Amino acid sequence: MTQVKVPKLEIARWAIGALPARIQGEGRYCEGNAATPTHWILDLPGFSLLFTKTALRLPDDPGLSSMVEVWAVPGRKVLSVSWIPTHPWLPPDISCFKSGDWAAQLGWI
Repeated sequence: MTQVKVPKLEIARWAIGALPARIQGEGRYCEGNAATPTHWILDLPGFSLLFTKTALRLPDDPGLSSMVEVWAVPGRKVLSVSWIPTHPWLPPDISCFKSGDWAAQLGWI
């Protein structure tokens, strides 16, 4: 059986470059509170996309993180990637990545 190597880092970098502007432009703004940071949500057929612009993920992070999450309806997280925009030399943190055609459905080629 041949395994297909999924380009996780490539898809994560695509998500970082393409999805935040789309989510902010087409999605709805959600004011933050003590439990949840300010974020935007874009609901698409079959998917919910979430973008958090500035959040303190860990106390020892060198800066505020941004995060993109992709949820396949009904409630299955397929991608969660965070990065520090002020430190572009640091690699993104991919905390969740599920295989499937979801990235192609959202525009990754």
